[in-house]
Amino acid sequence: MSPDGDIERWLESRAPVDPGVAAQWFEALYEAPSTFSGILDSGGCVLDASHRSVEGCGFNRDETIGHPFWECGWWKPDRALVARVRSWCEETLASGKPFRTTTEFYRADGTRRMLDLTLHPLLDDTAGGTTAYLVAQGVDLTEALEAQPADVDVRGRAQDLFRAALDAMLDSVAIARAVRDDDGTIVDYTMTFVNRASVEGSERAPDDYVGVRLSTVVPAWRQSPLWQQFHDVVETGAPFVGERMPYQVVARDGTVHSGYWDLRVTKLGDGYISALRDVTALVEAEAGLREAERVATRERAAVELLQRSALPDRLPEGGRFVLGAHYQAAEQHAIGGDWYDAFLVDDAHLVLVIADVAGHGAEAAAHMVQIRNVLRTVAVDSWQPDEILRRVNHIEVVLQGDDVPMTTCCVALLDLEQLRLTFSSAGHFPPVVRTPEGERVVPAAPPGLPLGVSGDASYTTIDVPLEPGDRFVMYTDGLIERRGESIEDAIVRLGLLVDDCRDLAAQECSERLAIELSPRNDDVALLVLEVRDGQAP
Repeated sequence: MSPDGDIERWLESRAPVDPGVAAQWFEALYEAPSTFSGILDSGGCVLDASHRSVEGCGFNRDETIGHPFWECGWWKPDRALVARVRSWCEETLASGKPFRTTTEFYRADGTRRMLDLTLHPLLDDTAGGTTAYLVAQGVDLTEALEAQPADVDVRGRAQDLFRAALDAMLDSVAIARAVRDDDGTIVDYTMTFVNRASVEGSERAPDDYVGVRLSTVVPAWRQSPLWQQFHDVVETGAPFVGERMPYQVVARDGTVHSGYWDLRVTKLGDGYISALRDVTALVEAEAGLREAERVATRERAAVELLQRSALPDRLPEGGRFVLGAHYQAAEQHAIGGDWYDAFLVDDAHLVLVIADVAGHGAEAAAHMVQIRNVLRTVAVDSWQPDEILRRVNHIEVVLQGDDVPMTTCCVALLDLEQLRLTFSSAGHFPPVVRTPEGERVVPAAPPGLPLGVSGDASYTTIDVPLEPGDRFVMYTDGLIERRGESIEDAIVRLGLLVDDCRDLAAQECSERLAIELSPRNDDVALLVLEVRDGQAP
């Protein structure tokens, strides 16, 4: 411990005795040869640890102090143990209540040992008493366990040392002594200790199992592959660790219960101590998560395919216009129903479409493809944007009724001979029109109802005269909507950025708008039309 460390400052501010005496007392306790001691901050990092805990176990102090407790060498050889130690620390920090358990740990040479571990929170003096430190203390039980002779009743000797800790564990813990024949061969085991977790849900108490042979408790024991595993532990001293082990247990009423166990068995005298944890819920949750991920991956692939099929393979080209377009999926959400379209209905008329189907995923994407095809079909015969929207809306409502997803849409028609553009909106944001000088106001008009809301909806057509050099931008809400900003301000910001892109080609302009304006929390689709001083087709 350093003179100016966190522990000394804590002692100086809180100790009821002289700080110097308190510090000496604490240091003597901290470095006691029988104690594993350390202190952690409120994030679980090791602030200091006793010499016996670090150097005494063969570890480097520089690689221990300042690191998360669960990532230190005592636990690292066993990743499952690392996860458990972390959960113990986080639970104690969150609850502010002491925690105690019996666990294995490792020395630097890989030797596996047994430890009686306690985590004790130190609270600050603020209202609510939040946890400021964790004191980690432990007693190495390995020698005490191994020194017990074969003829000692383990239940009597172990009760004071283990019972409180083992009974507090969530794992099922059992201690048994080997039963040998005249030749010294193990023929069975006698139960000497069973904790409360082992008998939960049954009508028997832990003491009912003491003195009972294991083959009586588990009749199928001798036929189990674990029979030999337990023998190997007792005869060789090498521990056994099994994870995600499938099991089937037949209840008294004949019901078969199946699941998965994590099992650890360690030699104890002429017998063993075992810890068993049912991890069925965890295994099933992991399997469910993997299946959900597989389903999500397949659905996303299907949605992406639908999205690509809805967008045009190539944009129309002409002497009097240049088009740029961009689609950008949200970073963390399923792909939605945003799309754009552009097509010539004859040599002198160009149709532009931007739309957004409500929702995300396969349903929205499928409806997007459907409505896109309906709109193209209607536009062949009905060139006026308001009539296109009216007929598409009517078809959608008639075909799907109340199940039709709501869609916002804006349709524009550009007369290439007159350079006259008309557009109509079904609940969609108005387009932005900018001159080379950065000016132009689109006539204000209320947008009509989104598609799918009412079969009788009607729409208004707005005329926008264009000149060479003008840019006309259509977009979905993912481009401009930001938390804390009004739509009016967002549209103004969009117009200013269109002006800044004046020297960029239409395609480059569309990509820059998406990159600089979109917060990437929603899909974005946009079209950029630049009018040129050329000849109509």
